[in-house]
Amino acid sequence: GIRLIWAVAYGCIPLLFRSSVRQFWDDVLPYETFSLTVDPKDIPQLPRILGGVSAARRRELRDGLARYHRYFLWEPPYGLAYNLTLAQLCARAAKARPAASRATRAGALRCPDPLSP
Repeated sequence: GIRLIWAVAYGCIPLLFRSSVRQFWDDVLPYETFSLTVDPKDIPQLPRILGGVSAARRRELRDGLARYHRYFLWEPPYGLAYNLTLAQLCARAAKARPAASRATRAGALRCPDPLSP
């Protein structure tokens, strides 16, 4: 939710808890490259778990965060959340169209690459 966006906007490595709730654009963005995921049952061990994250792994996560943080920001020209949303909606529409209309060249949707700025 909004706390994930705030964490990303402030340059913090997001800490996510496994649940049945999907993250924003999780079918496109590689969350494992910029966030940590923990089982809710492991909350009592958070200090140990977070203390066990190596400096090298934190650098990797920060590099991933630097690469993908613009997709969580909406303000143009820097934010790319709007572009990613349009690309995702186009992809969903393309999947929802009947197979017959997808087969014709005139009926084909051309969706932008969701990760190209």
